[in-house]
Amino acid sequence: MILVATSEATFRKLGAALPPDLFQLSHTATASEALKLAAAASLIVVDAELPGGGVDLCRRLRGDPAKSSIPLVLLVSNKGEHIQAITD
Repeated sequence: MILVATSEATFRKLGAALPPDLFQLSHTATASEALKLAAAASLIVVDAELPGGGVDLCRRLRGDPAKSSIPLVLLVSNKGEHIQAITD
């Protein structure tokens, strides 16, 4: 399953256009819900501006031994967030 953690409708619409027979796509709009669903994911896409903190969600996922090996993609919208995310 690919978990998309974002409140942005654009990313949810893009995912809906992909063939459902290739993979399961799951959406959540909050960091707390993403934490609950993360264990079943093979890839997690996180919006840095996710309610509850997208960068913090990535930190928490990397800090959990059961979830630390799941590949993460962090979506950032400005240079400051990008630099902060790489630093963290």
